[in-house]
Amino acid sequence: MGPLHELDPALVAAFALAAFVVTAGAVLVSGFLPRRSGPAGATGVVGAVLVYGAAAMLALLLLATFSTAVMLPWAVALLVAGLAFLAAPFAVQPLPAGLRESRAGLVAVVALSAATLLLLPSPGFL
Repeated sequence: MGPLHELDPALVAAFALAAFVVTAGAVLVSGFLPRRSGPAGATGVVGAVLVYGAAAMLALLLLATFSTAVMLPWAVALLVAGLAFLAAPFAVQPLPAGLRESRAGLVAVVALSAATLLLLPSPGFL
């Protein structure tokens, strides 16, 4: 039996999704920064709340993704996170500019991050 014999495919899939959402969300949110020279969706109080709220949600998801990574063999976690890091910009770039540069894109990042956070296992319940 190999070292990956008892690998949980659902855990790997949840980790891969979380790593991809964190990276793709970071690419999308970085397009709004700095706010002064960013798209119109980042202006005003609502824009600031959405930009910084999306960044905070991504940071929370990143911490949860790190806690999931320690449950996997290090080689698997590194490979999956690296593939997500490479693929995310190519997934965000083809999105229409109307979505990439609007508040709807930021709301989508927050919602997708929250949904992905719910899919990750809680360390205390394993």
